[in-house]
Parts: sequence; C-alpha cells; structure tokens
Amino acid sequence: MQVFWPEPGGIDGQALTNLGILTLAEEIRDMYIRAATQSLKIETAARADVEAGVLKLSWIPHIGHPSILADHNTREPSQDIIAGALIAAAAGSWTVSDEWNKLLQDVKLTTGEECLRNHVWEGIT
Repeated sequence: MQVFWPEPGGIDGQALTNLGILTLAEEIRDMYIRAATQSLKIETAARADVEAGVLKLSWIPHIGHPSILADHNTREPSQDIIAGALIAAAAGSWTVSDEWNKLLQDVKLTTGEECLRNHVWEGIT
C-alpha cells in the first residue's frame, strides 16, 4: 500500500487577525481579572527595536522554561522569545497551508481561544 505524504505538509489550526487575537485576549483577561478597572493596554514596538531583540514595553510577560533556573532573571529570555515570535509573525511564518487538515479530517485541533486560555494566559505572571 502506498501512502501519500504531502510535500509541503502544513496543518492549519485557525487563522486569526491581529484584532481577533486582541479581542480574545481582552475577553480572557477580563475573566481572570474580574475586577479589572482598565481595558487591555495595547502597546506597539518599533520594528528596528524588535529586530534588535529590544522590547521597549511597560510589561514583558514571564515565559518560564525548565532550562531557565528559577532564581535567574527571566526578563531577557522572555523578551528574546517574544521578539522572535513577533519577527516570525511579521514575516508570515505562522501562515501555513492545510494539506494535513485534508488528510486528518477527524482530528480536532486546538483553537486560538483554547490556546490563549489554557496555554498562554494561565502561564503569564
């Protein structure tokens, strides 16, 4: 039996616009901070700063990882990860094709909302 192996082999979970992500983030934030008196603060970063790995923002979320010791400063590695994600997003690196979606139609993929709720927001301090 010959098995078809797509080349390229993209799998598309969910396409979200920047506004869609911001709307979801605000909804989720409000659930976690019921007494929130402020709306979600949206900041921008200059492309040159991001490309240099420098985020001049009022807040950088802590992104924990087992390779980062608990007593070490996590701001720099968190900043590097976020800057890399922003550069990748701006380059369209997260836009993928759907070859595997067509082959694995019974597989339920994680939605953007599920990812933000269960894997992103809960891990941010």
